[in-house]
Amino acid sequence: MRHGETILNRYNRMQGWSDALLTEEGKTSLEQTRQALKNVPFSAVYTSDLSRTVETAKIILAQNQQTDPNIEITKLPAFREEYFGSLEGLDAMSIWNDMAIFAKEHFDEATMTDNERVRRQVDAFHALDPEHEAEDFLSFWTRVEQGLIKVTQRHRESDQNVLIVSHGMTIRNMLHELIPEFSLNTFLDKGSVSIVRYQDGHYHLDSFNQLDDFD
Repeated sequence: MRHGETILNRYNRMQGWSDALLTEEGKTSLEQTRQALKNVPFSAVYTSDLSRTVETAKIILAQNQQTDPNIEITKLPAFREEYFGSLEGLDAMSIWNDMAIFAKEHFDEATMTDNERVRRQVDAFHALDPEHEAEDFLSFWTRVEQGLIKVTQRHRESDQNVLIVSHGMTIRNMLHELIPEFSLNTFLDKGSVSIVRYQDGHYHLDSFNQLDDFD
């Protein structure tokens, strides 16, 4: 699940590791998803360690009728958003335009798969950061993959529902890396849910970018 709207989202600013809080509208807009998930029994809940995902998880769980009210939220830095370095807090539209120009000049996008294009976008943000502290794809995915491995190993032999609340770019890259046939050229909706089933050693996408109707 992607978190709700934050202050930086509202003002269309780059938001990676910046720990912006949910807006009141962001909290209210999660009601649709909360109602849709209220009868889903979760055996475990994971978030990044940034407050917007933790707060989103608490809102979703507040009215869940099938989950232990004392369930622990496990915060994993592995599930943080991509780190944008010195680009954090800057105008997002301008930075994304710069990224698109950089990618066009430096990568042969005509021969790329969608998965490769998403990876190169992360590398482009790293190159555009004057301090070059923004994550490149290798460092970004190594971090995220460690979290996924931990969750998968802990729950793969079960038939449990696991809630992971994370971030737009992180979820997008998770889906691209885990689901070979997956293709996405748009942003995930705030508060949206994508359902991934792990079965027989493979990941399967059962639902994508939904705000309700998870039956």
